Amino acid sequence: MKFELNRPTDYSDEAFLNEIRRVARLVDRPLTKAKFNTNSKYSASTIEKRFKGWISALEKAGLDKFYCHTDNIKIPTNEIITELRRVSELLKTNSFTIRQFTDNSTMTQYVFKGDNGFNKLMKLAGLEIPKISRKYNDEDCFENLLKVWTYYGRQPNYDEMKNEPSSVGPKAYVIRWGSWTKALSLFLEKVNSDTIDLPEEIGNNGNAKEVEYNRKLSPEEKRDIPLGIRFKVLKRDCYRCVICGRSPAMTVGIELHVDHIFPFSKGGKTQLDNLRTLCNECNIGKSDIIE
Repeated sequence: MKFELNRPTDYSDEAFLNEIRRVARLVDRPLTKAKFNTNSKYSASTIEKRFKGWISALEKAGLDKFYCHTDNIKIPTNEIITELRRVSELLKTNSFTIRQFTDNSTMTQYVFKGDNGFNKLMKLAGLEIPKISRKYNDEDCFENLLKVWTYYGRQPNYDEMKNEPSSVGPKAYVIRWGSWTKALSLFLEKVNSDTIDLPEEIGNNGNAKEVEYNRKLSPEEKRDIPLGIRFKVLKRDCYRCVICGRSPAMTVGIELHVDHIFPFSKGGKTQLDNLRTLCNECNIGKSDIIE
């Protein structure tokens, strides 16, 4: 049996640098002092003292900045942006997650911290923030659901929220409300809470009594059409433009809007019989013309 010392005998600069290079080949980047101590007989603190710093030792060993933990070294913003664009070209998409980035880059997730957050740098790089990384409020989620519901002309399913025209992924709904079904239920509660009463017939003479409006939704006070009212108009009009008959599901590039027939600026009211569904093209140039 051959006995050997557990402690190294060579404490030269070159021995230290060779050991750094050896350990660097064994471990994932970045090469931290903790990883080095686990895989080497030398102490990282000894090397740190010899070269006046751990980063300095890594640099003398010929290791690039990606071996350096970003707690100790900061990669310039312009270099991160360049790398984001490179990964975008590699993946052939202008939207990807941090995980997708690190899987296809020599940079780690730790470059995105402080003022250099992932979402901020994606914007600076001219890329789109992935759906899962965005922050949405209730109104954002409901508006997106209305858009997708209008596109399909029916209640969308979970998987359909992953695709265009949805801009909010289905996971965002589950995280926010616990389940996709719960999210749909709350959306319909919202729709039903935005109510404008319909005329009711009195007796058999067919006369309608005057419509009473919820003061909160009074057209004299609010020009914007509440989400629930837009939903009712779109559903009533079968999710099609009442002028040309086109729908988003059948014609690429078509978007539907709920429009005042008698312009609001000229006294038109936000009530169901004064609202209609128009596509973006039929609505262009209409302005305040009274038809």
